[in-house]
Amino acid sequence: MRISRAHFLLLAILALLARPVSWGASGPVSSVAVTPYGGLALFELKGELGTSTGRLDQRLIGGLSVDLGRGRWRFETGIGYLQAGSGGTGKIGILPYTYEARSDFLLIPLVGKLVFSSEPFSSLFIKGGVFGAYLLRSELEIMALGRSATEDVTDKTTRADWFFNLGVGGRFNLTGEWDWNLELNYLQSQSDASDGAGRTYYQGFALLTGLSYQIPDEPLPAKSRGAIPNPQ
Repeated sequence: MRISRAHFLLLAILALLARPVSWGASGPVSSVAVTPYGGLALFELKGELGTSTGRLDQRLIGGLSVDLGRGRWRFETGIGYLQAGSGGTGKIGILPYTYEARSDFLLIPLVGKLVFSSEPFSSLFIKGGVFGAYLLRSELEIMALGRSATEDVTDKTTRADWFFNLGVGGRFNLTGEWDWNLELNYLQSQSDASDGAGRTYYQGFALLTGLSYQIPDEPLPAKSRGAIPNPQ
């Protein structure tokens, strides 16, 4: 696995924040939370790009996450859809060109979560792990001299990949069982993203938001709904 400065920074934050949590008198009422989410993905190609220079490209991410567990430590899984992209410029001889690389992945997160601060109706967390990824489609568009050409390069790249993940976020209570979730994730693919001579990989950030439903372990009394502290 490549270890970059971003890895060291995020791991340092994880170590600093991994301290005991002060929980309120009320214990958790749920060990399962389901969150449909959507957001923005900001990625770029990194690595050996030859004479090209890459830049960040904004696309979309969405899916359904499932949190399992109680207390400080949780486990996240589910299914997601990531549009990773990158743009850039380069030259073929003296001919300048611009390009856009676009890759769509099916994701399955395998992520651990640590709740490091909690209030009765909100919580903050950090997370780390991997996203199993399957490439659905990849294409490369080249633009030069006012013209463009697009090539499907799906069969020229690795179909099965995984993304290293670190993130930070929070949940903010809306009602007894519903929370608003907001988080920022750093993601980095681990397999070669092109069939060129140099090795390239996707790296970027995903800003996610969604409504999280806390599935009660036991039915809550009707008069208590909306008044029970959020276990998250």
